[in-house]
Amino acid sequence: MANEGLGKDLDLNTLHESIKNASKSTDLNRFTFDQYIANPSGGRSRFVGEIEAARNTYNQKYEKMLLRVAGHINYLLYKSTNGRRYVIYIQMPSESTQGLVYDVVIEFTTKDNVKVKMNHLKEYHVRFFSNDPNFIFTYAFIFNRKKLIIPELVSKLGKVVLKQPPHVTNPNKIVGYVKSFYFAYLFMLNKGLFNKLMWINAGTESQMKTFFTNTVLTSDRKLRQIHDLGVIAKATAKGAKLSGYSATEKHSIEKAGKEARNYLTHYAKTTKLNKEKAVRTAKMAKTVKRSKYIK
Repeated sequence: MANEGLGKDLDLNTLHESIKNASKSTDLNRFTFDQYIANPSGGRSRFVGEIEAARNTYNQKYEKMLLRVAGHINYLLYKSTNGRRYVIYIQMPSESTQGLVYDVVIEFTTKDNVKVKMNHLKEYHVRFFSNDPNFIFTYAFIFNRKKLIIPELVSKLGKVVLKQPPHVTNPNKIVGYVKSFYFAYLFMLNKGLFNKLMWINAGTESQMKTFFTNTVLTSDRKLRQIHDLGVIAKATAKGAKLSGYSATEKHSIEKAGKEARNYLTHYAKTTKLNKEKAVRTAKMAKTVKRSKYIK
């Protein structure tokens, strides 16, 4: 089903050529997913070495993450009726914390009727969202300034995140690699999701907006969840018990842990999502061929 250059069997030479061509025309404010992966900073040659190192590092991290979750990654697809907008939501597993996932969303849009008629998303412009700490504390501010965050999800990021420049984590205010977005790119490549044929059963924009409102966590709530899961993990390690906390604090932590577990398992229990038929589970092989990734 996948067209040449779009499917999961894409060879490494084709990938290199695709990214080489994409890097020639990167616009800092409007770019395709290939262009973002080729050079997120927009043609700054001094970052070439850093970009290559980041790719190698993230390829390895993605492979390890896939092996840890046995290739199971949940995702939802949505599209507009006129074919000008496609949106993928991914529950991206944490590399280190068991049971923790991040809400990662990639939007593809175009106003070009020629591109609408194409059978792939490679020429669509992209915008992003993620509630993982790397994005929140390092890139959310500059992404928002450049209007690279999906409009419906801007409110999911705190006012401080959007108004306070990241003087320490990103002093030069560059649009850099966000690990969760890089992982999303590799995931879409491996699943052939740049091919529009894979979006036949995608949900509607109305369903998407309802899902975003009810399910995607705000950055503050996600950070609290990460903290609480960490506390619980440490407290229950090797039979240890919660200590150093008041009865009220213990109750609060236990409640937060329960809410987190409920959130992480809601796909299996929610009939509504099953009826939408928009959930797809990636069942990738445990042995991941490195040639599938960008070197």
